[in-house]
Amino acid sequence: MRITLLVLRIANAGTVLQTWDMPVTLADRLGYYKDEGLDVTLENLPSTTKALEAVLGGSADVAVCTYAQALHVVAQGQRIRSFFVLTKRDIKVLVVAPAARDRTRRFEDLKGALIGVPAIGSAAHLWVKYYEQLGQNGSSNKRILSSRRAFTEALKT
Repeated sequence: MRITLLVLRIANAGTVLQTWDMPVTLADRLGYYKDEGLDVTLENLPSTTKALEAVLGGSADVAVCTYAQALHVVAQGQRIRSFFVLTKRDIKVLVVAPAARDRTRRFEDLKGALIGVPAIGSAAHLWVKYYEQLGQNGSSNKRILSSRRAFTEALKT
């Protein structure tokens, strides 16, 4: 008897090397999806923003993203449903370039600094914007660039 598996396209941002999305990738590599009757195609995209765009555009059925991003999309009027939470705590860190480490102790010390984030609208971008508003009453005086290359360039400054 042949069992028909349900086809499911998962848009993931990252690789197995990132701890926050590791369960999704490991479940695929260990065959757990097939054990549950799912034929999963896992597409690794450059950012969680792109993963959400894939779902909203119809090229993916599920997106691996942060809860903050899901709420942001709902606040913009999109209808999505969260059905599984991978982490209990936010695991973001702000990394400072070696040249700036002595002068950077608080978020406010980043005034005028170049900040690299994976993508505009990504969890990292939302996080930076949130702390910027807390510390400076919503005024933006930082240069925020998006892309992995921009992130790398920001570390050099």
